[in-house]
Amino acid sequence: MKERIGYTEALELILVNVPGPTAEEGPLMDLAGRVLADDLKAVVDSPSVDASLKDGYAVRSREVAGASPERPVRLRLTQFTAAGERPGVHLGPGEAVRVT
Repeated sequence: MKERIGYTEALELILVNVPGPTAEEGPLMDLAGRVLADDLKAVVDSPSVDASLKDGYAVRSREVAGASPERPVRLRLTQFTAAGERPGVHLGPGEAVRVT
């Protein structure tokens, strides 16, 4: 028996002796950790509107004006608010508000 074989020979042995993947069906909740056999397409858009384009953070512009990947700015997240709501607390120096 050979102690070592090359890549090409090893790949050929695997392809000849190991069966390929097969597709199977099952309840969605039982399929965690599996690989899809085909593309999965949603039947409806989620979210149904472009609301996610408005998600973000409210910050003081002067505090982040010089921010970059090389010079990040750290802010403390103090609040969470939905679009259209008024935050209940004043945005102080070094603070940010999450807006969805």
